[in-house]
Amino acid sequence: MRKAAGLASAFLVLITAWTCGRGPAITAKDLSGGWEAIEGGREAIALEAGPAGGAAFHEYLHDRLIRTGAWRLVRNTLTIVFADGTNKVYARVGLENGVLRLDGERYRRPRTLDQKARDLADGLARSGIAAFSAPEAAEFTWADSVSGRTATLKGLKIAASLVIHKDFSELSPLTGAAARFLSDEGFALSERNITEIATGYERGALKALVVTRTDPEAAAGSTAWVDVVVGVAR
Repeated sequence: MRKAAGLASAFLVLITAWTCGRGPAITAKDLSGGWEAIEGGREAIALEAGPAGGAAFHEYLHDRLIRTGAWRLVRNTLTIVFADGTNKVYARVGLENGVLRLDGERYRRPRTLDQKARDLADGLARSGIAAFSAPEAAEFTWADSVSGRTATLKGLKIAASLVIHKDFSELSPLTGAAARFLSDEGFALSERNITEIATGYERGALKALVVTRTDPEAAAGSTAWVDVVVGVAR
C-alpha cells in the first residue's frame, strides 16, 4: 500500500511538471496587435483578433505590407494560413515580460517612429563605415514626394569628417556606403530631395538625407564632412 502511494505521488509530480513546463495558456487577446522581430522570423507582423479568437494576419517588410492571411490559436499552438494557401504552424507559443515566442522566433511590440529613427542613426554610427559622431538633435528640410510641399523635420544627425588629399570625389565612397546602408534598411531614393550637396531617401514616414559639407575654395589637405540626418514626417 505504501509503495502504491509512493508511485502515485511520483506520477502526480511528473504530471505537474509536464503541465507547468507548457507555460500558461495564451489567448487570442494576448496575441492581438502588432509585433516586430527581435530574433529570427518575420520583420513585423500584425494579428487582428476576431470574435472567434483569430482573424486577419499581416506581414510587413520595411513598413510595407507583403503578405496576408488568417490565423487561429488552439491550446498554445498558432496556425497561420496565408492567402496563397500555404501555412505555418508554431507549436510552442509563449509570452513573457512582453516578449512573444513563436518556436525559435522572438517578437516585441512595435517601436515608435521616433525610436526607429534613433535606432537607425545609432546603427549607422556603429556600422564601421566611418568614425561617425554620436547622434545629436537636428532639423532638415524635406520635400513631399507627391505634393512637392516642403516641411522642416526634426530628427537626428551623425557626422563624419574626411581629409581631402586631391578633390571632393574622395567623399564618394563614404556617401555611397551610407546610401547602401539605408538601402539595406529598406529606404528608397527620393527624387524630389536630390540637390548638389544632398541625396534623400525614405521608408514610409522615415526620411533621411546624406549631405556633404565642403568649402569649394579649400585646398588639398582641408577637411570635409558627410552628414546623415534621419527624421519622421508627421
